[in-house]
Amino acid sequence: MNKLIEIIKKEFQTELAKEPFHVLDLGCSGGISADWRLLEPYLKVIGIDLNVEEVEKLNKEEKNKAIKYLAGNLDLSPDHPIRKARGGPFVCHSHRAFARTSAWDAHTRTQKQRESGNPSTKPDHVDLPDLLKSQGFSYVDFIKIDVDGPDFDLLQALEPHLERLQVLGFKMEVNFNGTTDPHDHTFHNMDRLMRKNGFELYDLELRRYTKKALPGRFVWNFFGQTQNGALAQGDALYFKSLTSSNVRKQIKMVTLLSLYGQMDSAADLVIQGCFGQSVKKKWLDAASQIAGFPSYHVLLRQWESDPAKFFRDPL
Repeated sequence: MNKLIEIIKKEFQTELAKEPFHVLDLGCSGGISADWRLLEPYLKVIGIDLNVEEVEKLNKEEKNKAIKYLAGNLDLSPDHPIRKARGGPFVCHSHRAFARTSAWDAHTRTQKQRESGNPSTKPDHVDLPDLLKSQGFSYVDFIKIDVDGPDFDLLQALEPHLERLQVLGFKMEVNFNGTTDPHDHTFHNMDRLMRKNGFELYDLELRRYTKKALPGRFVWNFFGQTQNGALAQGDALYFKSLTSSNVRKQIKMVTLLSLYGQMDSAADLVIQGCFGQSVKKKWLDAASQIAGFPSYHVLLRQWESDPAKFFRDPL
């Protein structure tokens, strides 16, 4: 995908210099995704996390001054309208199911061994619209949400501002366990809100977790998802159904779609959008080469002559 993004960056340097990518990373422990760095030098990021020590470490290690990490409590404050209307803190019934998993059992037992008994102090509550304004983010191109609890609360709090902020895409953790409570942090509630606001689901990475009654092997060398077990969580990728003729938004959407491996949707926008013939040819040829064809012309010729050539095992 690097080549596709480099073509866009090279062809639209002026546009991207005037309006760089703005990314909001909610739950930034471990730092921003390495993929986002492909957007540099046209990238500005605000990352927020509850862990003060982690934020200090990330800022110390970060070499790009356009990437800032801030410590903040992303739970809605007690006086937030959503929390007041609900009459309590966030709802995440999937935590009950997760408490029965082998991952949670291993995590809590080892965590207890490490803890010194001194509770960590939470940083102040963050009001996202005010924070974005103070950081000069009049728009946000992409938002990642993974805060292990009030994820749906954050999405609901952002909903009234999505149009103003011109958000193009989201990646967020979703839960497949839960209830019919309209405030519960579940995939069906988040998906309904996203579709109501003109976003479409593009990808869904799935994670399984075995029960502690019969622990299974972990996928990685840490206490997380397992190789088998019931589906419990995933990462959902959404993009806005783009109707704008704004060239900069089309440039950014093609880039983001490419970044997340959605080359066919990016190609559709390249063909239908406000791109010159030279850019179209360069980008489509590069995408075709990634797919194993020497050029877009050859790819189309093979498709039109015999679609069966695109079987997994061509006849």
